[in-house]
Amino acid sequence: IEDVMQLVELLPDRLENSPYDIFDRRYRETWATAMQTFHNNVEEIEEKTKILIEKSFKKLRSSEGAFELVENFKNIQSRESINQQIHERYNDILEQYTSELEAVEKIFLENKDSPPIYKNFPPTAGAIKWALDLYQRAKKPILRFKAHEGLLNSEYGEVVKKKYLTFARS
Repeated sequence: IEDVMQLVELLPDRLENSPYDIFDRRYRETWATAMQTFHNNVEEIEEKTKILIEKSFKKLRSSEGAFELVENFKNIQSRESINQQIHERYNDILEQYTSELEAVEKIFLENKDSPPIYKNFPPTAGAIKWALDLYQRAKKPILRFKAHEGLLNSEYGEVVKKKYLTFARS
């Protein structure tokens, strides 16, 4: 991130501190070269940003963390191609959530007949608390997704929502 930020900060300096009058027609070729260099640098920054976004998503461990990262990136004014890449991450988030939901469901199905009881809990209350905690683990991210307009309304979002509802009813 720091390398990209440094490139962004240096970007206008090259134009602002040019040793010639940019409005003087004698320097038209020099100005054209400086502008081409500027545009090349912008493209380089854009590519590095895309790589940074891709790497950030590969390191995330939870759908909720990924969703928060996308929301943070969304609030930053950026180029259209970067916005498009960020928007494409929503399906990745839903895929991550699906795998998390399947893991929670597997834990529930494997232990529902003999649930682990929290320390100092009576058996029935402990079983209820355990099931409630699993339910909350699945519910918290889906509520955040629901607050994002359109995320769960996509075709894949509908599938994820049905999987969640099936789990929640079990």
